[in-house]
Amino acid sequence: MPIKRGKSLEYRLFLMACVISMSVSFLITLLDTFIAKEYDSSAVGIISFFTFAFFFYQVKYKQRFEALLTPYIVSLMVIINLAWFTGGGLNLSNAFIYLMILILIIIISPTRTRSIFLAFVFVNLTVFTVAEFMYPNYGDQIMNHNRLLVINTVVLFLVFSITTYIITFFKNQYDLEHSTVNEQNRRLDASNTEIEAQNEELLQYQEEVMAQRDFIEEKNKKLEIQAVELEKANQQIQEINLSLEKTVNERTKKLMDLNNDLDLLVYRISHDFRRPLTTLMGLNEVARLTIKDEVSQELFRKVNNTALGMDKMLLKFFMLYNINHFRTTFEGDTLTEIVGRIEKDLILRKDNITFTKKIELNAYDEKDERNVLIEVILENLIENSLIYNRKDQMELDLEIAEKDGLIKICQKDNGNGIPLSYFGKIFEMYFRGSTLSTGNGLGLYVVRRAANLLDATIDVDSKEGEYTVFTLEFKV
Repeated sequence: MPIKRGKSLEYRLFLMACVISMSVSFLITLLDTFIAKEYDSSAVGIISFFTFAFFFYQVKYKQRFEALLTPYIVSLMVIINLAWFTGGGLNLSNAFIYLMILILIIIISPTRTRSIFLAFVFVNLTVFTVAEFMYPNYGDQIMNHNRLLVINTVVLFLVFSITTYIITFFKNQYDLEHSTVNEQNRRLDASNTEIEAQNEELLQYQEEVMAQRDFIEEKNKKLEIQAVELEKANQQIQEINLSLEKTVNERTKKLMDLNNDLDLLVYRISHDFRRPLTTLMGLNEVARLTIKDEVSQELFRKVNNTALGMDKMLLKFFMLYNINHFRTTFEGDTLTEIVGRIEKDLILRKDNITFTKKIELNAYDEKDERNVLIEVILENLIENSLIYNRKDQMELDLEIAEKDGLIKICQKDNGNGIPLSYFGKIFEMYFRGSTLSTGNGLGLYVVRRAANLLDATIDVDSKEGEYTVFTLEFKV
């Protein structure tokens, strides 16, 4: 059992033992010095008094209780043995000191050393008793012990034994109950500590919950205010949306009407204007055959070129109209027929053109309705290649192939090429890459519009003065 410092029972018993030891030592010293005149015993008494006084000071004022318990018991044993040799054997004072030692050992000594001290004391007491029986005069040659003193010694030994057993039994019971109570107190202290910690956590949690509740209530109030404001804003937005929707519908209708009018105008211009323009071109040819004057012939050529330019522009307007109104409800010409027609109308009229073509199709239907758009693309690309080519011998390569579910159209020429800075502009309406161009700036714009309907990609590769390649790809 661990010994506690401070005001515990063991501490108070230790102090009491020190005081009793000092008192007995002082009293015996006075008796031995002034009455019995035994000065050797007086010296032992003085040593005992100061020894016990040292222990009392250390325990009382230095609080050195646990560390001095074993030295104190050992000191008592030494003093008893000195008193036996100097005091003439086992007398009443020695017996009293023995009994006090036993009580101190049983009550205040630690459990781990209690048995060792008890065994040593009983062995020492047994040796004294045997010495008293066998050598009655061994302790002091002057004093003669009689049989009565020996009997008293035996009785004292029995009393010590019985007293030791009784005190040991009750002390063990006390230690057991005290240990149980201490363990229960320790558990209670641990439980109380845990409960206090939990209470603190609960209080802290409750404070957090209260703070969160206040925060949530404040947020809810703000949200309610915002909800009211949002509802008002939504009503205003709905009113604005209704107004805007009405305005948009009205403007959309106007734009649709205007777009229809523009489509109709483009159709009329491209269709109705071509009729008198064709007539004018015919009359110009008749005049060229009739009038042989060189000046007149030059004028007729210029008129014819101007008329041809206007005809091409009207034709491109007509192409745009057809693209805007493209319907996939009829079969077109085959790609072979389309390429042949373009070759006849644009290429075979000139002698300095080398034209190669290659068409390889598998799953693609040659009479697919999208051929109308492909014809528009090919016609404008080839016309563009002829316009922007000033070389003596022109070369045109056209390849239409099908691979991995894609139709690839590749058209290459050896013309003037396109500057890299123009790549982002060539598909814009009315863009012309040169002031010397005889085109109208609509060809590649028409190509892009048709490619968008095909959902096709267009790639351009060109090098000035050497070549230009247009590549289109779209799904079969």
